[in-house]
Amino acid sequence: MYDVIIIGGGPAGLTAAIYAARRKLGVLVIAKQEGGQMARAGTVENYPGFEKIGGAELASRMEGQARKHGAEIICGEALGAGGSAGNFAVSTADKKYESKAVIIATGMAYGKLGVGGEDKFTGKGVSFCATCDGPLFAGKDVAVVGGGNAAVETAIFMEKVAREVFLIHGSSRLSGEEALQKKLKKTRLMPDSAVTSISGGKFVESIEVESLKTGEKKTIPVQGVFVHVGMMPETRLARRMGVEVGENGFIRVNEKQETNVGGVFAAGDVTGWMRQMVCAASQGAVAGSSAYSFIEKNRG
Repeated sequence: MYDVIIIGGGPAGLTAAIYAARRKLGVLVIAKQEGGQMARAGTVENYPGFEKIGGAELASRMEGQARKHGAEIICGEALGAGGSAGNFAVSTADKKYESKAVIIATGMAYGKLGVGGEDKFTGKGVSFCATCDGPLFAGKDVAVVGGGNAAVETAIFMEKVAREVFLIHGSSRLSGEEALQKKLKKTRLMPDSAVTSISGGKFVESIEVESLKTGEKKTIPVQGVFVHVGMMPETRLARRMGVEVGENGFIRVNEKQETNVGGVFAAGDVTGWMRQMVCAASQGAVAGSSAYSFIEKNRG
């Protein structure tokens, strides 16, 4: 029986673990991916205390700090969760864990294009993470789909790896930060365009792109497609536990990061608040502290 189980290993989950473990609570972090999306970030330049740091390194530092204070961290996917205040159970593929409180820090799931070939070629040329898969496309032609920070960062990264990079987005201007856009050097921008299909044999060989202004379609030979078209909050487990989710899909919490279910707290991107690492960390700190207060209040 742990005092608190934290589902999610990103900045919110790890900070919650640090705050809870420092209070001498028994803490278990179940992380589908250690470091969460933070670990996939290339270079982080807006986290206080670090002028520039790699996302993977920042994640590693947070994990190390949490472990130093006594938190246990396992890599796995939480597939089920239920129970009530003081008696929760969270299960993975091979084991069930029990706790007095739960902190949900499951973050966001990747949005998809919803076009033909996307699912078929996921892992075979279609990717959602350049830092994970980018090196596989050295010397090849790739397309990046999206216009926000994630898409621009991926294009910047792939310029150093790929032979040619196409950045395809549905508006006339990129929405990514100006500071990032200025780092683009040789990426071929394709504004007001949409990918309508992905084709190939065993792996991706080409994409069909449609002009949103003229309706003209053309085929572009590429061997990789990086998709960055937004993300959706990962609330599957929260809903199973009876946690209230708003119309926008995010978990509803109060200023103490409490949900409508006693003993269940939520922090980070899954709550919909300004989706930045520093904000997720601050919510994690509150959630960890609130979990401690809850456990102390209900300690028999």
